[in-house]
Amino acid sequence: MSEETKREPDLKQKIIMVAGACILVIFFTFLAVRSFNTINLKRYIKLSYSGASGYATPVFEVDQEALVLRLVGTRPSEEALNEAKAFAASLTATSDAKDIANRDSYLVTLSWNEDIASKMGKSLTGQKFQVKAKGIDTGKRINVFEKVMVNMAGLSPDASLVLENRWDDEYLSTLTFVADKYSNIANGDAIQITCQQDRAELGRRGLIAESMTTLYKVENLSSYAKASDVSMSLVEEISKEAQRTIVSETADSTFRMLYKATGNTNYLRDRNTETAGEIEELGVYYLERKEGTEYSSLAQNRLVLLYSSVISNEEHDEKIYFAFTYPNAYLGTDGAFNLNHENPTKSYTCGNDEEALEASEVSGLSDSYRITKLK
Repeated sequence: MSEETKREPDLKQKIIMVAGACILVIFFTFLAVRSFNTINLKRYIKLSYSGASGYATPVFEVDQEALVLRLVGTRPSEEALNEAKAFAASLTATSDAKDIANRDSYLVTLSWNEDIASKMGKSLTGQKFQVKAKGIDTGKRINVFEKVMVNMAGLSPDASLVLENRWDDEYLSTLTFVADKYSNIANGDAIQITCQQDRAELGRRGLIAESMTTLYKVENLSSYAKASDVSMSLVEEISKEAQRTIVSETADSTFRMLYKATGNTNYLRDRNTETAGEIEELGVYYLERKEGTEYSSLAQNRLVLLYSSVISNEEHDEKIYFAFTYPNAYLGTDGAFNLNHENPTKSYTCGNDEEALEASEVSGLSDSYRITKLK
């Protein structure tokens, strides 16, 4: 075989190798150009979450600076740079997902200005993609009733309730609380209090409510006293006070006791120098309102003290009858019997008919009250 014949295959082989190398260069150049012009927009979406796991909402942020750099490279023209910035500003990410928990999967959709995108000549991918949630905070556990004050007013079993939200937190201070009972409350009652806010709404703010309802046990309310609770030592004190009042009221020259008790205008012509004497205690009664009484506005109980006294004005003498009435005696939280007897001048009525006065203040009330004679 000649030398020339031997060299011919070597030349062909070299040509094939060079041609192959050129093809590879062209191929990889094509891939590089294609790769440069294909942008996966998903990579430029920053993801965080608002709310606690189970109630979270995704929050998306576009990394506009990194995206612009990827779109135009390091030495862009002013026109290309402006287009890239406008496109990055138009890019948004949305999802219909809500109340997301860790490990939940949900769909994210990207949208952008198509007109700007077409001018850039880029191939854009990642318009829709799935996300598996992770890293969501478990939330802060709270007792929503911790700063709710239950204010009681009145006596058992007619007490009333007012709820007061004392949260300092801006959001928690807006929560509304309701009770299943606001009036006619007695010691031993269990009042259910409910937070009206949706539990999920709390969770979306990163707060995990331990419970949305709680029971409030009513105790230590003052309660209306029964006849068996009456303190006779206090009754004696009130009786002495009442007798002093008969004397002082009769001596008061701003009105005439005889005219007040009888309505007889002849007493207006007599000397206004009245005195009270021969005061006698006629009876002390304790009245307790019967359950189911039609007139619920009646006092729960009444302590009634009856007296007679001879009222004189230097010209005439007449026996006058007095009834001192003190409503709503109660047992304090310490169990002590008490009632308001600070203003006896406003607590009595009087007349010259003993039976009529007794009936109006005691026996005539038997349909509404159980009557106990104390002395």
